[in-house]
Amino acid sequence: MGLIGSSDGKTAVNLSLPEQVVERIHYEAKHHDQKRAFNRGDIPVSPSVQYEGNKLTDEQVELVERYISYMLYDSVPRKYFRGEE
Repeated sequence: MGLIGSSDGKTAVNLSLPEQVVERIHYEAKHHDQKRAFNRGDIPVSPSVQYEGNKLTDEQVELVERYISYMLYDSVPRKYFRGEE
């Protein structure tokens, strides 16, 4: 029996970050070498950022969400997203 199961259901993950971290993630996303990779929007991870600060616009927060999606997706082997074993 393997350590990782074969469940293909989805589980929500809640995360709270300081506003300055969200702003830093925006900076990193804006200057990332592979910006096209997360701007396509076809990544099977869907974070939602409730940013209450005044330094980022709604479009910038969307970029943060796409970049977080990319970071989470990129760190896990693709086979787990496709349900392979």
